[in-house]
Amino acid sequence: MATKASFVRMRVASICPVHAASVRAWVRPSARHVPVPVRDPCTMMHRGCAPVASTADSSSSASVATSTSDKPAASSPQELTGADKQAWDTAVEQLASALSLPSEDAQALIEKGFGWKSQAFWRGTKVKEVPGQGVVAAVLQFLTSKLGLQGPDLLKVVKTFPEVLACSVSGQLEVAVGKLQNDWKLNGDVLMRAVVRQPQVLGYSLDCEGSCIGECNRCWARF
Repeated sequence: MATKASFVRMRVASICPVHAASVRAWVRPSARHVPVPVRDPCTMMHRGCAPVASTADSSSSASVATSTSDKPAASSPQELTGADKQAWDTAVEQLASALSLPSEDAQALIEKGFGWKSQAFWRGTKVKEVPGQGVVAAVLQFLTSKLGLQGPDLLKVVKTFPEVLACSVSGQLEVAVGKLQNDWKLNGDVLMRAVVRQPQVLGYSLDCEGSCIGECNRCWARF
């Protein structure tokens, strides 16, 4: 069995041939029973020499590199790929067709609506989302069939409050309209005109009742 001193000499030789001779002289046979420092002798004598990574260390480093090289989230819609890009393009086409807008304008509205731009309304609850299948189409259908919005009125509502495109029809829009109908007794053309005048009302989901809680962009106190 190799002595501890000879092991150190072998190790140093494999790490730094330049200093192997010096270290052999430093680690004498008489020191074989002396505890060997944990630090590499080469590091003690010459900080310019980098230890040679073992096979295990190399494998570990490669594994870490692989795990950290996962594709990051897209920083802009232009970086979307695969199914996300297809879903995005479909939503843009649907909106452009419904509002008679250029694709660039429709895309800008969807970016605002789904949290790619300002967070003034979403407050971090919806950040850089890709429209789910049929989401934009369902919202447009609700606005046209339930509220009777068409042409310039529909365009104004979406432009003023693009976040409406990302609102849940059943969880938000129907609830907001139901409150307008039940609490304010608004129906028909009066209801439509109220929404056109203040599109943000479709996103209201709480009522501070005069005791502000800092969520004014969602509060019925503004209506």
